[in-house]
Amino acid sequence: MKLQLGAYLPGGPLRGWQIAAVFLPFLLPLLSPLLVLAPASVRATVGPWIFVALGLPILGALVAIGASRQIRQFPVWALPALGMVYFFVSAFLQLFAQAAVFMIILHPVYGGWPEGLVQKIMMMLLVQFVFLGLMAGAVGLLSLIPGFWARVQKEWTLLSFLLYGIAILPVLGNDEFHSVEGYEAASLLILASGAGLYLTAPRRWQRVLALVVPAILSAAVMSLGLYQTFPAQSWANPADDSFRLWEALQPVLYLSPLPVLLILAALAPRLPFSRGQEPDSSVEIDTPGRASD
Repeated sequence: MKLQLGAYLPGGPLRGWQIAAVFLPFLLPLLSPLLVLAPASVRATVGPWIFVALGLPILGALVAIGASRQIRQFPVWALPALGMVYFFVSAFLQLFAQAAVFMIILHPVYGGWPEGLVQKIMMMLLVQFVFLGLMAGAVGLLSLIPGFWARVQKEWTLLSFLLYGIAILPVLGNDEFHSVEGYEAASLLILASGAGLYLTAPRRWQRVLALVVPAILSAAVMSLGLYQTFPAQSWANPADDSFRLWEALQPVLYLSPLPVLLILAALAPRLPFSRGQEPDSSVEIDTPGRASD
């Protein structure tokens, strides 16, 4: 196995700054959990603005890249960050799926969310099933990015690598909980490790596995953190085991469609609609080429 990051992907090995750009979306949010080490006055005033000030340049760079018609092939190093931006599309679709299930099933049948834990979980999984269908259609929006689809046809796991970035921001979406900073940091580091393994794996199935397993473990770590810290929350009732488990399961349930999306994206060349497109060439993919982008 060649240890050069990106050696087995179209475009060849990544340069130093490109490697930094790959890992920045995973490591930058670490500033949020680590702010707990700063004094309370800094956390309340300066802390959030530091995160925004460092995050906005990433978003601006992505907008510039996406708008440029001179880029023939969307750079591999920008895919996780683009996935982080694409999260906002997925969040909107999550709300739409939940509203649809609520209006069609939950309100007529239960008059709202059911009380039983099992019924809640089943209804949330139904929401995620609807969301999965919506996301599969929304991926077509990526065809608006110049040159992206041509690059993805050469290596379909690149689409998985982009969707992998969706898992970054939900790690920080537990504002009502405190004392979970260590779990958030661990979850982000798991995702970053998956990105590193993806860039070094020589085979397609290994690259897919390098994304799917961390996506599952990251959500599981956050669920464990919410379950462990639940009794310490001022608003929580430690004796309510059902509510505790429901709260703890939120990261796993919310991100449950993501591993399926990662696998489907990588299997796209095997699907009927992809017939007639450029055939898969493991020789071309597994041979490092000249660094580009």
